[in-house]
Amino acid sequence: MMSKITKGSSFSGLLNYTLDDKKNAEIIATEGLNDFDKDSMIRGFETQASMNTRVAKKVGHISLNFLPEDAPKLSNKGMADVAKEYLKGMGIVDTQFAVVRHYDKNHTHCHIVFNRINNKGKTISDSNEHFKNARICKELKKKYGLTFSEGKANVNRERLKGTEKTKYQIYDALVECVPKSKNWGELTLNLIKHDINLELKTNGTTGKTNGVVFSKDDCSFSGSKIDKQFSYWNIERGFSQKFEQELSQKSNSPDDEGIVGASKGTWEDYQHSVSNLPTISSYGGSSPLSKPKNQPIDDEEEQKRKMKPRKTVEYKMS
Repeated sequence: MMSKITKGSSFSGLLNYTLDDKKNAEIIATEGLNDFDKDSMIRGFETQASMNTRVAKKVGHISLNFLPEDAPKLSNKGMADVAKEYLKGMGIVDTQFAVVRHYDKNHTHCHIVFNRINNKGKTISDSNEHFKNARICKELKKKYGLTFSEGKANVNRERLKGTEKTKYQIYDALVECVPKSKNWGELTLNLIKHDINLELKTNGTTGKTNGVVFSKDDCSFSGSKIDKQFSYWNIERGFSQKFEQELSQKSNSPDDEGIVGASKGTWEDYQHSVSNLPTISSYGGSSPLSKPKNQPIDDEEEQKRKMKPRKTVEYKMS
């Protein structure tokens, strides 16, 4: 089971794709929609979305894809149950959605169209969705006896030894700790519970943070060597997005003075916790840390990369 999450601005465009007759589409579950013809569904989604005019990307789209050998296990009801539990696990609740099954591919799959504006006119958070997605997919595979494909989450930990074993211990801890941390300070404290140290790398010339190193049992790895999703910039981007979403929610409450510590209301102002973390001064990608068994902690790619906004994903109607 794998999933892909995208966002858009047109319910009509997405529903024209998901309900295309060429896809042999079949609606297997809905919530908050009274009629199931396409035009009525579009109107229903758009009416609720109009409750919040501040959000540009109000359309949520998730594709759930299963391996061919899992097809016999997935009746329409079974697939609908998996889709509903997936939504709940991702925190996509109290909102409209439609689950549409397609039969146009060799593998079994369905599409979920959901409203990012919930029943109360609030925006459904998408913070840390990548990390949540990995955890939820793994849990649902176990619960429903679905096939595990290749990937870090499915590596047999008991067969690992030495440095590789430590690397996967750090990976598993990050999968657990990053989603529940709001900043680098919280992540540092959460990782200490797993006997893992976090150090930020700074450029020796500019003094700017440009990487992160995780250490355990005398082994050290840059975040991108653990997994690309745990590079400094990807984690930093997740913290920034979570902060902005919370700040937006607080600003809508007249009785709330805002998030504690965010005196000026920007992510940069809030990062005072970062300055208290251990740092490694790096020059040209090198690091003074020892590297067991020639394990590289070079983060050259991350040093060159600048934080970029999320790419806009357009729906492909094919």
